[in-house]
Amino acid sequence: MSALIFTYLYPATTSAERPVRRRAGVSRAARFNCLALVCVLKVGLLLLMLAHWQSTAAPTVQPVLSVNILNDDQPPAPLAAPPEPEINFDRPVITVTVPQIHFLAEPVNPPAPVQSPPQAPAAVSPAAPKADATPYHHQLMRDIARHKRYPVPAKRANQQGVVEITFEIAADGSLVSAEVSKSSQIPSLDAAALAAVTQASPFPPIPAALGLTRLRLTIPIEFSLK
Repeated sequence: MSALIFTYLYPATTSAERPVRRRAGVSRAARFNCLALVCVLKVGLLLLMLAHWQSTAAPTVQPVLSVNILNDDQPPAPLAAPPEPEINFDRPVITVTVPQIHFLAEPVNPPAPVQSPPQAPAAVSPAAPKADATPYHHQLMRDIARHKRYPVPAKRANQQGVVEITFEIAADGSLVSAEVSKSSQIPSLDAAALAAVTQASPFPPIPAALGLTRLRLTIPIEFSLK
């Protein structure tokens, strides 16, 4: 059939007849329509053969075949390029901060303190009245006064003053220690006061009624020319 159509469209001519044939030949649009008809017939034949083959073979997915008839005057449209993915570099970066989780142990309450039952206050026996130490102190002062000596150079220079002496006595009356606790600012008077205490020892024993094993006293010793 294709050969018949081709012979119809392009008959054999001689060189003398070619100019006449061309002027009297079929128009260009008629040729294009004939070619399109041939294509359609061939496609139809292929579809029939394909349908027959699919009916005998296992069912498969039928391909879709589309035929577009284009005119020679219209050029084919260019294929559109796939859109490129748009990259936005100005998009802000989102930072997700995961809070840190701390597992805290449950506080353990300390055991409550065991309160002991209140104790009854001990009976306080009335304190025995202490003996008066004034007579003993007066006796010590008399003994020290008997051994006080006014330094001659200080008397000639008309020097006077008061010296405080701190001393400690044992229970038997022996002198344990003695020192100048407050000076008169005159060395000879300080030395004379300290010598009076040391020369007066041993003192009388401490009275047992005072209940003391040692007695510490601070006494003033005055040096005056009046």
